[in-house]
Amino acid sequence: MAQQYKIDMNTKAGKRWLNRWIVQRMVYFGIGGWVGLVIGLYPFWRQMPGGFGRWEYAFNWAIPLGVVGGFLYLLASMSRDVARTKNVQAKAQADAASAEAAKTPDQRAAEAAARQAEEAKLRDEMRQQFVGLYLGDSTGMMHGRGHVGGVPQGQHVELAREDASKNIIIFGGTGGGKTSRSINPLLRQLFTQNAGALIFDIKTDFYNEVQALCKMTGRTFKLVGDGGMTLNLFRGCSPELAASYLKSCFLVQGQGSGEGAFWVDSSTEMARHCLNVLNLLRPHQYSIAGLYDIVFDNAARDALIAEGAEKLSEMSDRDQRLFIQSQRYFVNVWNEHD
Repeated sequence: MAQQYKIDMNTKAGKRWLNRWIVQRMVYFGIGGWVGLVIGLYPFWRQMPGGFGRWEYAFNWAIPLGVVGGFLYLLASMSRDVARTKNVQAKAQADAASAEAAKTPDQRAAEAAARQAEEAKLRDEMRQQFVGLYLGDSTGMMHGRGHVGGVPQGQHVELAREDASKNIIIFGGTGGGKTSRSINPLLRQLFTQNAGALIFDIKTDFYNEVQALCKMTGRTFKLVGDGGMTLNLFRGCSPELAASYLKSCFLVQGQGSGEGAFWVDSSTEMARHCLNVLNLLRPHQYSIAGLYDIVFDNAARDALIAEGAEKLSEMSDRDQRLFIQSQRYFVNVWNEHD
């Protein structure tokens, strides 16, 4: 059976095709009307009004007849196609309902078990590989506008491994279906294959949908952040590197130039020494939360410095130098600030 494509009248190419189709029908009816009038009026051509020959008379009548006849033909053909389609669909539904009603309970149970087994087999095969992501059928809108990257209407659009690992942007208004019609289907395909996903839930409203998709595909997920696993961004980073991350945040906000440069440098230096003391004395608190506590709690910071002074003799030479450096900073620099 030959593959059939439907014409999308919302695209430029679809509208152009429809207009051309209408004009062709009207021209055909005009020519047919002209020929029919010439032949039909042949016995009476001598009785035509003065000044008109039968050719000209037939031509003048063929134009309105062709336009009206072509329009009526379009309406009739479209109505016939709609009725034919409805009849075919109704017959197919009736046949399917009759076939389903004729099945015994054992047959239905066997078919359901076979479908489940086939789906399980397909899931197992898919999880051993990654074949790509299916986006849908092209509408041909960009192709109709002559875009170099446009795809003709009706073609399957799929992303191979290389394409799926690149950026994708989805446009749409609020409630336009960006999540339900785009993100969720792509995630479901991803979870059924040998692949995973790192999801940043910025609005914190995507948890239930991810949970449902994982349950549907037999996958598991881990929640990191509020209500889930903790994530220490400073783990494995030196105090200098961790402090540079904080400085980058200030710079991104545009606070590192002009008069703000002094305060950014001072804050970064303060954070570096606080992290240095935490790393030496309380490694388990070496995190953003631990840094917050001793930056904004003077008593906690003084207690930590006092604790380090007591344990100074137990430290290695390198750790002693690092601690004394931070201790002097707090005593001679930070505590002198108003």
